[in-house]
Amino acid sequence: MKVPMRALPNRYNHTEEKSDYANFSHTRIMPQYEYLQILICNGNSLTTLAGAEHIKHLWKLDVGNNQIRSLQHLSRFIALGSLILSNNNLTWIQLQHIRHMCILDLRLDGNPTLDADPNYRQHILDCLPRIWMFDGVFVSTAERNQIDEFFTQSSLTQKPVRRKLARDVFMPSNLKDRSINGLFGPKATELFAKFPINCFVNTELDRKRIRHLAYTEQDLLLNEMKHDDR
Repeated sequence: MKVPMRALPNRYNHTEEKSDYANFSHTRIMPQYEYLQILICNGNSLTTLAGAEHIKHLWKLDVGNNQIRSLQHLSRFIALGSLILSNNNLTWIQLQHIRHMCILDLRLDGNPTLDADPNYRQHILDCLPRIWMFDGVFVSTAERNQIDEFFTQSSLTQKPVRRKLARDVFMPSNLKDRSINGLFGPKATELFAKFPINCFVNTELDRKRIRHLAYTEQDLLLNEMKHDDR
């Protein structure tokens, strides 16, 4: 059953349209409010993320425990602080829609097709070069180097491990210049001011990322606790 994102019913007033937080777990309603930074839609039987592209300031999206098969509606986002896609029905090809994104904390565990691969983590990190933490484990510079070496050495064997995504992926013209057409709110702007996309990657950058991850996780947690207490 297709359950698209749609606006909230009239019982929500105009001031709530400018809220930065919404929790719709265990409902089938997903909002299109521009000012939301945190959107939790866990366990909604959702099959699509249609409408997510209208939430321009989105920083955390939790759509775990649904039936999502496509990530195409996330393709215009430049960065997310937290993206929870656990326990859905995603396949490898869908990762091309978020390949360009900087994602501080990504969760993909519980997607059967992905989980079934014996080289699950290596493939995810190869497909997504700009994630900082994956399934709760920090992605270090050393691990990135090990993964490059893994595919290099595998290519020399009789049964090489094939990459899930080609190096050059077709991209529609409207998405090629995401600095103009992409979506990023104040949190993403702050992130790239501190961590430019093309900055030199080394162990010192790892330490800076870990500190920023801790700050981001604390900020998100405090924000959620504040709204849950209301």
